[in-house]
Amino acid sequence: MKCKTCGQNVAETVIQKIPAKVLRWGETCEKTLTWEAAKKWCEEQGGRLPTIVELLQAYEDKIEGFAADNYWSSVENYAAFAYNVNFSGGSVANFNKTCANRVRCVQGCDK
Repeated sequence: MKCKTCGQNVAETVIQKIPAKVLRWGETCEKTLTWEAAKKWCEEQGGRLPTIVELLQAYEDKIEGFAADNYWSSVENYAAFAYNVNFSGGSVANFNKTCANRVRCVQGCDK
């Protein structure tokens, strides 16, 4: 397929269907926690740490209750690091799990 603008060959469009999720966001923990403590706190609340995609979607959708700060995700990077999402600009960063960040747990719901 050729690009209509530049005339170069481009790959055909791929459509990916992802089932919609309904999420219930819990309260934000009153204090910042390490990644391991955050994971444990979410389990105690009956939830889990959100994925990077879930956090980014919450940022894009302007879900209430998030401070302009870093929030832990469930996604690990090697044994000592995990990703977080910054709610002042929507960036994703890789932090040492011993760092303290904000925590907001999520639960999946049936539609």
